[in-house]
Amino acid sequence: MFPNENIMSADHGPSSGQARNRYEEFLGSISGPVNDNASCFAAAAQQVRLEMAPKSEREAEIVDVATGVAGPVLCSYVLWVLREAVQNGLERLYFISRDGEILLKIAQILLPAFWPGWKIELRYLLGSRQAWHLPSLAVAGQEPNDWLLFFFENSSLKSIFARVELTLDDCRDRLSVHGFSVKDWERKLIRAERNAVEKLVGDPILQERIRQRAQAAMKPVLGYLEQEGLMEKVPYGLVDLGWTGRTKGSLEKMLGLRGVPPPFFFFFGRNAEKSGEESSVLRTYLFNLRHGTGSDHYMPAIEALLEVFCTSLEDGLCGYQPQDDGGYGPVYRESNKREVEAWGYQIMRDSILRFSERLATSDSQRTAPPTLSAEVSAALLKIFWLAPTPAEARVWGEFPFEEDQQGTSYNRLVPPVKWGPGTLGRLLRNGRGFDQCAVWHGGIVATNPPWMGRCWMGIYHAHKTLYALKLKVSGGQRQWRSHS
Repeated sequence: MFPNENIMSADHGPSSGQARNRYEEFLGSISGPVNDNASCFAAAAQQVRLEMAPKSEREAEIVDVATGVAGPVLCSYVLWVLREAVQNGLERLYFISRDGEILLKIAQILLPAFWPGWKIELRYLLGSRQAWHLPSLAVAGQEPNDWLLFFFENSSLKSIFARVELTLDDCRDRLSVHGFSVKDWERKLIRAERNAVEKLVGDPILQERIRQRAQAAMKPVLGYLEQEGLMEKVPYGLVDLGWTGRTKGSLEKMLGLRGVPPPFFFFFGRNAEKSGEESSVLRTYLFNLRHGTGSDHYMPAIEALLEVFCTSLEDGLCGYQPQDDGGYGPVYRESNKREVEAWGYQIMRDSILRFSERLATSDSQRTAPPTLSAEVSAALLKIFWLAPTPAEARVWGEFPFEEDQQGTSYNRLVPPVKWGPGTLGRLLRNGRGFDQCAVWHGGIVATNPPWMGRCWMGIYHAHKTLYALKLKVSGGQRQWRSHS
């Protein structure tokens, strides 16, 4: 069903004329009963790529990947969600911000095209880790420590405690008790300080202040969820990219306070990390590593790529507040969008949505919605993520990825490699080589000399082997982190 390896590793330059690029060639080469419509995806990708008429080599690299990888993969995911919703009799789908913004737009294009007359209400739901995790901590048995220390290597004390709405003034009296000062508040933390930060976060006085913030946030979040219809007796589902399930679990606990049974959740993927109680019906498109199903992480940090494809210019959501009309509205944190816009966000977004529109008008709508299996989507992602061309790696590796949960800093997916004992030690220890959590290994290999790429991947695979042995010895108690 899949093409030979020379398509996977071909170093094609920016596409021009009527020739297909390697992604279109891949889709056009697929055959089999479950992928009869792959040619529709190939044709749509080629047509939109030519219509976009990029004005530079850089724009051409963005368009090639946006039409050849992002468009087909995101449309395949949304088509799968819509098919699942129809089969399960759902009457409403909520697309969770911000990743869900473009997924909703795609669904609004594809639903009337391939299920004409079928009534599923498509809605946008404002939600985020902070907006849902914080109030969920007021539910008995919830502990904040694991969430607060997530992405520790990319955090400061300020960003950690901002997740639970604690400021320097709220924490000032406890800093010195645990070996910190006011001067440490905004600097990035180092690995050696983790134990001290754990003790600071677990300080009983600060824990009580966190519980107070959680209780104060509970009323507005329940008011917003009720306002948006999540308390109604309507069969509905929620759509997100997924990954750890933390946000999903927090929402379930709050709905449970009002006696609402766990709803359907649709994830692009669920990684292996254990994230507490989860009780809703979870359907995953590409992989569920908690259950050992679907495509596994032969594509390290693939979550970061999907988040790049679904990037939104909407500000990050902190929580909710009462409005003058008696309802509840969002509270946003300010974010810097200039770097994302300057990279080429708009042409990426336009290319993806034009692909959706072209697919919606393809001949396949005359019989049934087009089919592109999760296995084909995984193979398409693998071509780009594991074997990018040097030009692709340079352009897409510069994407300003918002890694900190508070949006206080950006990292590049391909940071400059500075060889030395520290870099090699971090690569062997945590599989990244950098303090940042999302690193594109394929991009590093493609943008550096071959000997350096081979060395890098050799040490990375050594890390994976050592980690697997350690996991086996420890009885499987530790799990891979998101973006590992």
